[in-house]
Amino acid sequence: ETLKILTNKELIKINQDEDCRQVFKLTNIWDGNVKAYAKNLENGDIALGFFNFGSAAAIVRVNLDELGLPESTGKTLCMRNVWEDETVTVKNGTIIHDIQPYDCLVYRCSVINK
Repeated sequence: ETLKILTNKELIKINQDEDCRQVFKLTNIWDGNVKAYAKNLENGDIALGFFNFGSAAAIVRVNLDELGLPESTGKTLCMRNVWEDETVTVKNGTIIHDIQPYDCLVYRCSVINK
């Protein structure tokens, strides 16, 4: 499993992005054990990471306003899970995910029209 994590091509692309932009913490996370970070990528994509440092499952909620995508833009995110290569589209302007204890979710997101 460790080798799978360390050699994940999507994760390496996010880390080695040409623009070398710093990640930033998303602030509207209410659970003290859950942290959420974002990174703007060179091609306009956004990398999102959700981390649960607690011993209980949690729910992470992120409003797209925090990523500069308010409802008025007519845009949303198409999110691709870098671990499982699954894609979901954000509905109603809010990302909502269950996250297991001591787990992380990482997504590469593209801004798309609704």
